[in-house]
Amino acid sequence: MTGIPPDDLPATAKQAVAPKASSNQVAGVVWRDFSPGGGTPGKVEPQELGIPGAAVVLKDPNGKTVGSSKTGDDGAFTFDNVPAGSYTVVASSSTFA
Repeated sequence: MTGIPPDDLPATAKQAVAPKASSNQVAGVVWRDFSPGGGTPGKVEPQELGIPGAAVVLKDPNGKTVGSSKTGDDGAFTFDNVPAGSYTVVASSSTFA
């Protein structure tokens, strides 16, 4: 997400870290994708902060919600014990309320 001014992030926001999922997990990060002086869109880089408390949902191929979570201070989230298959992670509309 790039349209969030830095002053609008919670004081608890920490450096975002690229996710690493293990077996039977879906992991990701919600972060302010903006580095002072440039950067590569879609890549977590130094000085890019995670977005704490963002609500995320895990959806199956039919669009059914099969899990929900909130991001940590570094923007990271993990869904555990996920059966094999295709899934989509969506930032919940409550995140933007």
